[in-house]
Amino acid sequence: MTVLVESVIFAIDPADLLLLENVERNTHNNVWRAAVKIEEVLKSAVAKQLGAFGLTSRIEVKHIGDELRCADPVQDDMEYTHNLDE
Repeated sequence: MTVLVESVIFAIDPADLLLLENVERNTHNNVWRAAVKIEEVLKSAVAKQLGAFGLTSRIEVKHIGDELRCADPVQDDMEYTHNLDE
């Protein structure tokens, strides 16, 4: 299993982002990164690469943000929020 965070898009070369189709762009033709469904882009790219080797895959996209935010806080979280009051 591989887990990727959605901020992986910031590791992608901006020139490669220009190759994306059907994505929102600003007035300078730059890709609006927040609107890119990076999970679909990566899923498609991996499937294409595996297809070149004659392999197939089942890639499951799962957003786990809500599950993580519902977890009990760790000590660092508690200290951080405690220090915000000071």
